[in-house]
Amino acid sequence: MTISIPLHLDNTTEQILSEEAKQRGISIETLVLQFVRQGIGLKSNTTPVIKQRVLGLHQGLGWMSADFDAPLDDEFWLQE
Repeated sequence: MTISIPLHLDNTTEQILSEEAKQRGISIETLVLQFVRQGIGLKSNTTPVIKQRVLGLHQGLGWMSADFDAPLDDEFWLQE
């Protein structure tokens, strides 16, 4: 199944994409598709790239105030 999505590009963007596509020897549509696939982490065959999470990667870098769950003052809610 092929899906067609119209692109509305300003002249400058279209010129930049056109030059890049010409250098690579591909169409603008193919270039945009490559950019989209890279941007959302897809391989060329559209199989999602699964990135493993690293447990404890940011451990100790954040903190929470002791009164985190304390009620907020009226000044906060009334923006005084």
